[in-house]
Amino acid sequence: MRGFIPLFFGKNYHWAFDKGLFTISDDYDYKIIISNNFQEESPNSKPMKECNDNQLWLPSEKKYFPRIEALKWHRQNVFIS
Repeated sequence: MRGFIPLFFGKNYHWAFDKGLFTISDDYDYKIIISNNFQEESPNSKPMKECNDNQLWLPSEKKYFPRIEALKWHRQNVFIS
């Protein structure tokens, strides 16, 4: 499934999410939005910027999906656009 990112990221993605370098859309399509201010060097791995506009892999049960309210809060309070 090309273009999909697992819901449970590795430590670099968690760190970048916590720092507001990317967020997840809050309009039920769960796409990754990378900050325009994000700069990186990734000589040995796929750059995070290439994940922009990719959709997350989500759990099979909707009850485990990220809460839209939490994504909206992150986008408004943490994300660096």
